[in-house]
Amino acid sequence: MSAIKSRDLSFGLSGMLTTCVGYTLILFMPLYLEFVGGHLSLNESQIGWLASTDAGGLALAALLFALLVKRLNFRYVVAAGCAIALIGNLLSIPINDFKLLCFIRIVTGFGEGLVVAAGITVIGMVSNPNRWFGIYTAAVVVVQGLGLIVLPGINDGFGVSGLFIFLAALFVLPFLVVSQLPSKANTELAESQVNDNDSSLSRLLLLALAGQLVFYAGIGGIWAYISLMGSEQGLAIDVVSRSLAIAMAVGALGGLAFAALGKRGDSRGLFALSIFIMMACAVGFYQFTAMSYLLILCVFSFFWSLLGARLFAVVSDADKSGKFISAAQTVLSLGYMVGPIIAAMMFERLAYHGVLMMAAISFLLCFILVLPLINKLRQADVLHRVNQANG
Repeated sequence: MSAIKSRDLSFGLSGMLTTCVGYTLILFMPLYLEFVGGHLSLNESQIGWLASTDAGGLALAALLFALLVKRLNFRYVVAAGCAIALIGNLLSIPINDFKLLCFIRIVTGFGEGLVVAAGITVIGMVSNPNRWFGIYTAAVVVVQGLGLIVLPGINDGFGVSGLFIFLAALFVLPFLVVSQLPSKANTELAESQVNDNDSSLSRLLLLALAGQLVFYAGIGGIWAYISLMGSEQGLAIDVVSRSLAIAMAVGALGGLAFAALGKRGDSRGLFALSIFIMMACAVGFYQFTAMSYLLILCVFSFFWSLLGARLFAVVSDADKSGKFISAAQTVLSLGYMVGPIIAAMMFERLAYHGVLMMAAISFLLCFILVLPLINKLRQADVLHRVNQANG
């Protein structure tokens, strides 16, 4: 195995494990909110705010990481983040006060964010980011599906305390691979890449990051309420959790499909079609049966994964300095934070219809904001091919 392939494998696998663990609370959010909300007798608005707490701390940590990425030792960052998240989950166990729990979850989210930011930046340092982001997205969805299967049993057997203990235990896993992480970002690559970026490309990258923000705001809004939507329309919790788990398994295929497509995954047509289908799924959640709930979830999850990998890959393709991919992680976390907050406000006015409308508009805005960067990269690729053909 060549040195580059060996390095990519080490960075890819350790980065994936680290990032997946950091994201566990976000991944398990529908059932987490249902169980904790029931335990504390929270209303729908409070549930929306609780959903934003971990994501808010995660966003803050990712932002600080992006600003300091060249100075940080990734191994120390992951170790510190795991310690904070582990302790925060254990401290959440005896809390019955909503405001105090929100504060603890923000701090816990900060630890989660350190773990995620370091892990995703390491994945962005491989030589073939399209493939690895596709595999990473599939891995995230597999973890999500497994968690949604396991969590109901933990809650039934041990209550909310068991749930927080389980979340805390997961943060032991990154310690197994922390030595495989690079200690620093590739600063030589970072400097050369920054110098090559003209101002127009930088502006397009910022627009793409804004597109990623609204995309994940839409996802976060639906994801915070997707379990409650099922319960409100008469579906039993075991039907909801099973449907979510199956949908996550299908979602893994979306990430793998993007990885298998390679450069063909850069197609503008595929991007447009995926956005349209996501919008259609948001409308489909307006009214459903148990079977249609499962079907819409599966389609939604597949294209969520495919688009998630695409959005990370387009940023990584445009700039491999580590600066923008870390910023992408920040805006993703911000999206997961502001999405449930906006959804909670929309719920107060229009109930679930407002949540779904907000999500559909977010997906459309994502398309509008990201398309210019996709077009720019396509033009650059065509010019590169012409130059090669001309010798």
